[in-house]
Amino acid sequence: MAIVKMKRLHLLALAADKDQLLQLLLRAGCVELTELDAELADPKWTSLVKREQSVVSHAKSGVTSVNVALETLKKYTAAKSSLFILRKDIREDEFCDADIRTSMLEKANEINERNRQISQANSQKNRLGSQRIGLLPWRSLNVDLNLRETENARLAYGVCPGAVSLDELQHALIEKNLAAECFHASSDREQHYLLMVFHKDEEKSVMEVLRPFSFNPASMKDIEGSAEENIRALDSEIAELEKKREVLEAEIASYSDFREDLQICADQMIQELAKEEARSRLVTSGTLIYLKGWVPAPDLHKLEEELKDFACAMEIFDPTEQETPPTELRNSKLIHSMQMVTEMYSLPAYKGIDPNPLIFPFFTIFYGMMFGDVAYGLVLIILSQIVIRKYHPKGVLGNILHLSTICGVSATIWGVLSGSIFGDAVSVVAEQFLGFEDFVFYVPVLDPLTDPLKILYLSVIMGAIQLMAGMCIYIYICFRDGRPLDALFDVGSWWLLFAGIALFVMKGTPLILYAGIAALVLTQGRNRKGFLSKLLGGVASLYNITSWLGDVLSYTRLMALMLATTVIASVVNILGSLPGNIFAFLVIFVFGHTFNMGINVIGTYVHTARLQYLEYFSKFYKGGGRPFKPLKYNTKYVDIISESEVKR
Repeated sequence: MAIVKMKRLHLLALAADKDQLLQLLLRAGCVELTELDAELADPKWTSLVKREQSVVSHAKSGVTSVNVALETLKKYTAAKSSLFILRKDIREDEFCDADIRTSMLEKANEINERNRQISQANSQKNRLGSQRIGLLPWRSLNVDLNLRETENARLAYGVCPGAVSLDELQHALIEKNLAAECFHASSDREQHYLLMVFHKDEEKSVMEVLRPFSFNPASMKDIEGSAEENIRALDSEIAELEKKREVLEAEIASYSDFREDLQICADQMIQELAKEEARSRLVTSGTLIYLKGWVPAPDLHKLEEELKDFACAMEIFDPTEQETPPTELRNSKLIHSMQMVTEMYSLPAYKGIDPNPLIFPFFTIFYGMMFGDVAYGLVLIILSQIVIRKYHPKGVLGNILHLSTICGVSATIWGVLSGSIFGDAVSVVAEQFLGFEDFVFYVPVLDPLTDPLKILYLSVIMGAIQLMAGMCIYIYICFRDGRPLDALFDVGSWWLLFAGIALFVMKGTPLILYAGIAALVLTQGRNRKGFLSKLLGGVASLYNITSWLGDVLSYTRLMALMLATTVIASVVNILGSLPGNIFAFLVIFVFGHTFNMGINVIGTYVHTARLQYLEYFSKFYKGGGRPFKPLKYNTKYVDIISESEVKR
């Protein structure tokens, strides 16, 4: 149980040394700088100091620029993509090289400029393409589209619905004896494209005839020459834009040799952004700078070692009662992987209790039970270890893979107990393809297919053990915080009731049961005001017996998921054996078991986490902690090797 004790840090240094100070704090990686809003709201402070100037927006722009450049390179180069990032080791002095950062920022800007030009070319190409599509229906007309009239005639371009009969339209014009002619340019499923030529004096009459045929004028503004001439010109422009785009893409691809340096620059810019955000939390008098922050007590020696040759005044003291320090959890490497599970729910309050060691045995055992299969567990271990050893993932991904390894071991053990190796694949292969009759590989201790009740009882017992463990932890917290009566009333009363129920069922003795009921009625409303309110609160607490029953029954999902995993695996084996062909069996076997593993890896995690969050945590856990966020190296592509590590 390791919620790290925090110390309050106040530090004063020369303003001229602020860059060096921030770099030292970044290297130490153990100081979270806090805002000084309260101090800056005090007129006495504001008359002496002001907030230090920072360029956070400029640093954010740099981060965005490099990341966009990397995405652009990924898009236009034939680089191998991977689900995981292969991190590279780099010396700290090389990582902090400002020349590399400046040079790569220039490269990133050059890549982004070419990408911007490609976007412009694509936009222009799309615009020209739209114009070309608009001209295609008029392609058959060898007429200058800008021509609207002659000395005696007018030209009107327009469309009418595809359902209109052009013969009827032409006949209507003839019937009215109008000096007009309809030229059919083209048609599609929706409409006809027409050119109407008529005498100027008969324009009104022609339009009256065309109205019943839903004739609508088409816009031909700023178009000179025939449709064919314009289409050829547009095709030429589009081809030029395509060539320009290809040249720009080739130029971007030529930057592929700088990919690794750009990745280093991306990590550098993340650190620069972190320093600028930290700089914005400093205050200065012009000569001095002042900061306030949190430091984990175990890391004080690390901070002192980094600042031993730096001119500053530093004060360390315990947090006050009014302050709420951030929460940092530290456990062994084995337990640390559980932190990801806890953080998905909520970090514990600073004065709470670290749940990671407390959920570790239950989580891994429950996961292994529901996922229980020797082969599935071994596959999970192997895949997790391959990724860990090749890519050395950090953070959440690293925790997930380490936890997968541990859960894979648990699943393998449960698979041995239940006799499941890809379900009953060994027996199916032996009987169907090798000719053994009634083949039995070994007799399992727990067989979910033939004896599910035994597993159901085991699930309920394991659930009761976890719930009792949660109550014991609550007792510990109460005694730790000086509240022994709360432990006696809130837990002891329920234990008395449970013991009474057990004795009543087994021996028919109701006295202990009555004592438990009385204890709950008399104690559970104690925090309310007024005798009647206290009594009603105690009586209402008896309803919580249904909650306890529901919590215990929730653990039957252990049996249900274990049974589901085994049954699906067995069904896959049966389906594979039906064709009687070993090749068909292997295809169905691989696909089916991959599917079964995939859905159960996720489903089992969800159900295991639910048991911790809803049933277990509800008995003792107090969340709401704020994560500790120190100024430190936080890289995506590289692992930084310090000078001391290089010497070793």
